Amino acid sequence: MLQQSYAPSFNSQTVQQNGKIDKVESHIPPEILLDTRHPEPIRHEIVESEKPLKSNDLENIDVKLNFHREPVTIADKVAYQVIKLIRLPVDWFFKKKYIHRAVVLETIAGVPGMVGGTVRHLQSLRKLKHDGEIDAGNIPNIKNIPDIAIDYWHLDRETATLRDLVLAVRADEAVHRDTNHHFADRIVLGREDLREDIKNIIANEPNRFGEKLGKIAGVSQDANEKWKWK
Repeated sequence: MLQQSYAPSFNSQTVQQNGKIDKVESHIPPEILLDTRHPEPIRHEIVESEKPLKSNDLENIDVKLNFHREPVTIADKVAYQVIKLIRLPVDWFFKKKYIHRAVVLETIAGVPGMVGGTVRHLQSLRKLKHDGEIDAGNIPNIKNIPDIAIDYWHLDRETATLRDLVLAVRADEAVHRDTNHHFADRIVLGREDLREDIKNIIANEPNRFGEKLGKIAGVSQDANEKWKWK
């Protein structure tokens, strides 16, 4: 069941007293839509595939293994060298124990999300507002991977293995990598607010968004007024 969720500067008439969202209005901003739509993979090879993906399909996805963002600023160069230095003892310690390495990395990787989730939870308690509802095998290359993973990553139900799942996750994470670089660049340029870009598109290309896409994205002709900071 979807909980009631509000962004500080927006108001929506679609959230009913029972907490369920009955319909999506074209004027709902993306902050509220985040709680009404199930997330999807962002890799177009996964989303747009007309048939379930098999091992060969996943192997052929170009994740740019040799992709490297050259450090430019002094901070970039220092961070890059620090990471290289930290990797030396880690590489020596784990060597070919890839599973152990992955477990440690994933354990550490959960810390920022846990901290962020705690901060948002405390903020929700402080403001007495819902922040959105929280939804709550073996190591070998097993085939009985969860159905939810098969459906989410559009894998072949008959042949999907744990390795296929890892390949699908890797392909999607590669796009996250590039996206993070993009947003880091926007921060440097002082262009963090994506809504400004969308408002410019609405103003300059009013017919670019179809009615259906507009409702999903929360885009409408009066978005310029509704998306103002307050």
